[in-house]
Amino acid sequence: MTSSSTTSENIIECSNINVTYNAPSVFAGTLKELLISKVRGVKTSQLSCALEDVSIQVKRGECVALIGHNGCGKSTLLKVIAGILKPTKGTSKISGRVAPLIELGAGFDMELTGRENVLLSCSLMGLTRKQILERMDSIFRFSELNDFFEKPVKTYSSGMYMRLGFACAVAVEADILLIDEILAVGDENFQKKCLHKINEIQSSGTTIIMVSHDLASIARMANRAYVIDHGRVIHKSNAIEAVEFYKEHMAEIARKQYEEEHADEIAEDGRKKELADSLQRLGEKGVKITDLFVRQDGSDSVDPVKTFQIIAQIMVKKDFENGFRIGFGVQNRHAMRLFGTDTHILKSKLDSENCFKKGSHKITFNLSNIPLGSGDYNVTLGIHDNDLKECLDSMGIHDGLKVINSHDPQNFDEDIINAFQVTESVEITSFSE
Repeated sequence: MTSSSTTSENIIECSNINVTYNAPSVFAGTLKELLISKVRGVKTSQLSCALEDVSIQVKRGECVALIGHNGCGKSTLLKVIAGILKPTKGTSKISGRVAPLIELGAGFDMELTGRENVLLSCSLMGLTRKQILERMDSIFRFSELNDFFEKPVKTYSSGMYMRLGFACAVAVEADILLIDEILAVGDENFQKKCLHKINEIQSSGTTIIMVSHDLASIARMANRAYVIDHGRVIHKSNAIEAVEFYKEHMAEIARKQYEEEHADEIAEDGRKKELADSLQRLGEKGVKITDLFVRQDGSDSVDPVKTFQIIAQIMVKKDFENGFRIGFGVQNRHAMRLFGTDTHILKSKLDSENCFKKGSHKITFNLSNIPLGSGDYNVTLGIHDNDLKECLDSMGIHDGLKVINSHDPQNFDEDIINAFQVTESVEITSFSE
């Protein structure tokens, strides 16, 4: 069931949601064929579970992503939140107006004009006629339909149809925006316009639930993410960690599928052990980042004027005669890289090259005088070969750099900082194995 009251902290609370369908198991083209199947005792349908004991909580103003393979239940969960689908079991409590960007243009009457369909669609989403008329000009301009706005929808191309649907959905100014794989609306320019509008809506404090197979967009836009597999939530964390978990999960599924499909030939030619060994070594490049964090006088909150450290712990499993390069990058919440450097560029400031030897090492980048405004920034660390042809390992921490005092708050999101000037030194501490 869906109600309009949640706790003051959560705007969406779904508890133990189950959705089951009665799917046909026998094709019956006529009533006679169906009756014959019944008389013969043939089972004509079976229960199919789309969601099983799914619970999610979303705070007001958050952007939360749902990640998973096709058919895992992501869109079904969105329809439950939107109130389109009633769960078989469990409760869904929503506070505020919902704008679902799930099936753009759903409910449009093909015989009505674009203008008439705007009145119809927006009224179904809870707007009064007065509110719709106040927004009509902005919907018209955003849709870029020009003269077609006054023509029947049946004369529209599929792209025009979706643009009108998107323009209606974002005009509702809802408390909760549900986005289901609609980041490819129209041509390239209109896509950029849609993404800019979604970013604008997100900045205004609207709660967003998004479904997309574009993992880069999820990592860039979402605060948190749920990974769904065959109707069940199998992981939840910040978006960056969830994306990495999903990649590893799908790689493991592909590996098992490969082994199953090639089991006979592997057994026949005696390469089963060789395959197992090679799969075990998959991704093993000889060096591993085991930890990454930011510190200033023992705290993870930073005054960027004063010296602070980006610290990484690495494990080197073999000697690297030709060495490698270790670099870091700092990005804002829109995934814009603000600054970064590596040990190759900072050769003159590198205290030691012992990190190329087998063992455990701590890498400390000392930084100061960085013009960053107050807020949270993402930090990534990567290890590459000297020619930057191969990534040996990488790690990222979402909101890992917490700035509490602004040095120069104006335009800090747009300025690219010279990291060579702000990186004072690099220290390498090596430990015995």
